[in-house]
Amino acid sequence: MTQEELGQRAELSKSRISEIEKGSSAANGLAYLGIAEALEVPVEWLLTGEGPAARKVGPPPISPMLSDLAEKEGWSHRLTVEVAAAMSAVHARRTAGGKTPEYTREQILKLAEALKEEPDA
Repeated sequence: MTQEELGQRAELSKSRISEIEKGSSAANGLAYLGIAEALEVPVEWLLTGEGPAARKVGPPPISPMLSDLAEKEGWSHRLTVEVAAAMSAVHARRTAGGKTPEYTREQILKLAEALKEEPDA
């Protein structure tokens, strides 16, 4: 698959895919989610190289706490999914070291604010 094809499937530009691939630009949670879905691999595998690579994935799970918070804050579905993807990515990285993260309301709000400030694609 070419960078252009991956970009189309992940809804990112070819240049953005190239920047992420080279490591010259960090991707946000939604970009990782889009790339993982386009490649039909879990986000965990994309970030860590661990776990099964050949399984189709869907959107990350949205916890009841995140769902309630998103509704109270008036977040868009896209932002809610992006926050869930970022939380899943952190969970995948920390679980490898034996730590399972617990999120507070304040941490989730801070994460959402940071994601709002990131450029999309």
